[in-house]
Amino acid sequence: MKTSKTLKSIALTSAAFMSLGSFTVAAPAVFPNTSVTASTAKTAKQTAGKKLKNGTYKLAEQDYYNGYRVVMSMKVKNNKIVSNKYDYVNKKGKSKTDDAAYEKAMKKANGVGPKEYIPKLNEELIKAYGSKEPSAVVDTVSGATESSNLFVIYAQQLINRAQAGNHKTVKISNIIYSD
Repeated sequence: MKTSKTLKSIALTSAAFMSLGSFTVAAPAVFPNTSVTASTAKTAKQTAGKKLKNGTYKLAEQDYYNGYRVVMSMKVKNNKIVSNKYDYVNKKGKSKTDDAAYEKAMKKANGVGPKEYIPKLNEELIKAYGSKEPSAVVDTVSGATESSNLFVIYAQQLINRAQAGNHKTVKISNIIYSD
């Protein structure tokens, strides 16, 4: 862990995107390709900073990139995140952590693989938001920077949903652009 990413710094922007329901991400980039309207900003302002409401909040990418898509499920109890499952799954529903070839290739290139960074990101979110005084800081996993950045954006989407008490699944239209 070399650097930290602050969830609060993107709260307003992510809340604005969350209220749109879905947006476009050009993989491997991690920033939405959409515009923010005045009504979107108003919604973001109304939910950012509120207490988390009990329940389970879900997010799912709609398209596959390199054979996988992100799914995420966050459970809130007593205004705290008590569990989070962030994962990449293939069309058969199998986790990227079970793909030995992918793990080996990523470890060789970056020094870390999905077996390490996926559970670490889930732990970081619970650590950051699992106390009465949330720190709102999730550490970026060295070697998995793009996945870490995407995780922070998606986690903020679910946090904003939890602040609003909106249990509707966030559907991400992650359209892939080619050269």
